[in-house]
Formats: sequence, C-alpha cells, structure tokens
Amino acid sequence: MKPEQLIEYYKEKHQADEEYGTGGLAEHVYELELLLPKGSTILDYGCGKGNMVNYLNRRDFSCVGYDPAIPKFCKFPEQDFDSILCLDVLEHLMEHQVADIFQQMKEMNPKYILFHICHAKAVHKLPDGRNCHETVRPMIWWHDKMKRSFSGYSIRQLVQVDPRSSRWLIEHRDMQQSRLPDPKDPLQDQ
Repeated sequence: MKPEQLIEYYKEKHQADEEYGTGGLAEHVYELELLLPKGSTILDYGCGKGNMVNYLNRRDFSCVGYDPAIPKFCKFPEQDFDSILCLDVLEHLMEHQVADIFQQMKEMNPKYILFHICHAKAVHKLPDGRNCHETVRPMIWWHDKMKRSFSGYSIRQLVQVDPRSSRWLIEHRDMQQSRLPDPKDPLQDQ
C-alpha cells in the first residue's frame, strides 16, 4: 500500500467516526509546558481533529496542527518550531516512512520533540479492515530509529503513562541544560 492510500483510509475513518482523532491527553505535554516559555511555537504533528492544538493555544502557546487526513490541518507548515509534538501518531505510519518523518521534523529546527508511541495493536480498524496501527514495534526498535535519526539531540525516555506505550523527549544538544532532571544521571543536580 502507498502512503497516499493510507491517508485516504484515515480520511474515511475520521469522517465516519467523530470521536476518532480527538485524543491527546494533557499529561502527554506536561514536560513541554515546563520547558517552554509562553508564546513558544509548537507543531502538533498528526494532530487529528485538533484538541491538543486548542488546549495549547488556550495555555498561551502558539500551536499549529498538521494532519494530512484532516482538511483543516492538511497543509504542511513551512516554518521552524520551538517544539514538535507527535502523540500516538508514529505507529499509524508505514515502517518505511519513519526515517523520512524524523528527517522532516529535524528540518524544522525544534529545540524539543515529544513523542508518545504505542507498541500494541489498536482497537480501531481502517475501512479496509486492517488495524490502524501499521507499525507495531517494541520500544527498543523505536529508540534505535531515534538514535539513528536524531544525531545532535539527546534522547530521554519519560515516565510511562501506559505500559503498552513509551514517551520520549528529544532535546537539541545546543540547548542549555534542560530544566527536567534525569533520574538516571547521578551527576546532575536535583
């Protein structure tokens, strides 16, 4: 299947189910709210129907959504962002797309990227009957993909919200030391 066909299936899914694509819990962006000053620019990559975009804009950030399956958000933004969110999106992509998506994100020069990735099959199906999670891989596979793609960035796993998923903070190494303590670093002041 080509990525364009997958996007068409997601368009159908979003139109048929008004609840689909409305997730995005505030706890997933807690770290960004601590790290970024108000007014910072954020891209919600794979924003679905835009609930997180609305939430962050109400919190005085400048958040833009991108989702090729949602007409309102289907235009890819041509600008840099202070941060990128990608919550429950990567597992919906085809495996061969992951490295290109990571490269696309890097080209926006973010200081931070926040990922939430599910490692299990979805409860939802696409119109052709296939599972909505196209790339179901273990956490170590995703970590390896991130390490290969994000040279110049530090990669930290964050506190898990669900045992079937992982959360990651990718921080540009040029940034001054993050305000988030790393519990695995015995040399860092806490």
